[in-house]
Amino acid sequence: MRMKNYRTASSRSFGKLTGRIFPSQLGFTLVELMTAMALATTLTIGIMSISQTANDIYKGTTSKVEQTSRFKIALITMDRDFSQWLPTANLEYYMDGTGPGSRANLQWDESEELKDKSDAIGPGVVDGGVYEQYDEFASLTQINYEIMTAGNNEGRVEGEPEPVKHSADQLYFRSYTFVDGAYREANIEYKLVDPTKPKDPTSGQLQSPIKLKASEAPNLTLIKVIRYHKFDTEDIYKTTQEFEIVRKQVEVVSNVTDFKVEYATRNRFIGLNGIEFYDPKKDFNNPLENEIRPKRINLPGGLEGYRKKFGYGSNDIQIQYARATAFKAHQGDRSNVQQHRPFRFGFERNPNIQFAQLAQGDRIFAFTSANRGVQSGGAGRAGQGTFQTGTFPSGLYTIKNNLGGQLEFYEDIDTAQWDGNVSSLFYKAAFVPQALRITLRVVDDKGKNPRTFQRVVWIRKRAG
Repeated sequence: MRMKNYRTASSRSFGKLTGRIFPSQLGFTLVELMTAMALATTLTIGIMSISQTANDIYKGTTSKVEQTSRFKIALITMDRDFSQWLPTANLEYYMDGTGPGSRANLQWDESEELKDKSDAIGPGVVDGGVYEQYDEFASLTQINYEIMTAGNNEGRVEGEPEPVKHSADQLYFRSYTFVDGAYREANIEYKLVDPTKPKDPTSGQLQSPIKLKASEAPNLTLIKVIRYHKFDTEDIYKTTQEFEIVRKQVEVVSNVTDFKVEYATRNRFIGLNGIEFYDPKKDFNNPLENEIRPKRINLPGGLEGYRKKFGYGSNDIQIQYARATAFKAHQGDRSNVQQHRPFRFGFERNPNIQFAQLAQGDRIFAFTSANRGVQSGGAGRAGQGTFQTGTFPSGLYTIKNNLGGQLEFYEDIDTAQWDGNVSSLFYKAAFVPQALRITLRVVDDKGKNPRTFQRVVWIRKRAG
């Protein structure tokens, strides 16, 4: 028995009643199919476009958030290091009391410096900011490099804009930092380098940028070099000669095109209120105190540079700088006993040097040439004059007051042997600026989307 297709029959009957034609009767036309496909394609392209735009926005936002996070972490790292800057007049490593003509005086003397050696990074484990030179004081070196807008390293093409100058400063100082699983006192150097270029053949160090193509700018990296005397529990019974000097090189952040450091300083004796931020070039052109004026230095490629040292005087008596005078007790000064009277050390009415950056609690090493191994009564080096043994008690003194360039100390000093004031005294004293202003300019991996991050770091509360 043949069975009927009741569904088809029902559809036909219903179609006759309503006058409609169902797909099961005729199907879609080619035009209808093409129209549907076109609509579907248009919708698909629209959805893909929206999705791609959303994806680009997501990636761009993620990249900016990542970039901001990286540089905030870098600024926090610098904040911790800079805020704990230690004033020291003996930045490098030395063996006290060794070498010809040296004295055991808790200060570096010539011939006492530990010799350089090499490690995995290169030579110069002992020396720091300036290769093969003993650094007594912390220093800031201002360096400007050029990005060639013409896209080459040889020079400017006629008709092209002038090369754009950027900052690649170097700051060298002593602070506390976390390294090798411990919180250590260490020498720290921040500098901007190009890790894609060969190392300096002399020092073996990564080179600072001089002239770059615009496409090379994203290669620049801010690094931190840490040097410290390794001393752990097992080293208690070692002699000083056996201590290992360790150097670590840490990448702080990459894609940095500018690293600029400015320092806040003032001279409270010349009527200026507040503080002002300086870079070494500005301080060179308009110094607040000539004795600590930065020096102009020569850089590769004919670029200019300036170096600021954060210290007065030197332990090297061959360096020419103003000599100080020790003044006996002034009228009205407290005098407990004849053998021990207060005195003042420094300069009267000398605007070039007023020790304006030294504050209460800072320390100064004041000495005669006799303290440096020169024979008593003999001539000082480089024609510095003659001195008599015992006329001044050389030593390290803590500053109590600064009276316009004359220092008063907390220590009780024996002046019994004095016959009048003692002049032509040597000295050295380190200081730290009141604050640092750090500026970082960064780009993405393609050298685009420049952004600037800035932070002011207060180092310590200043006295007076």
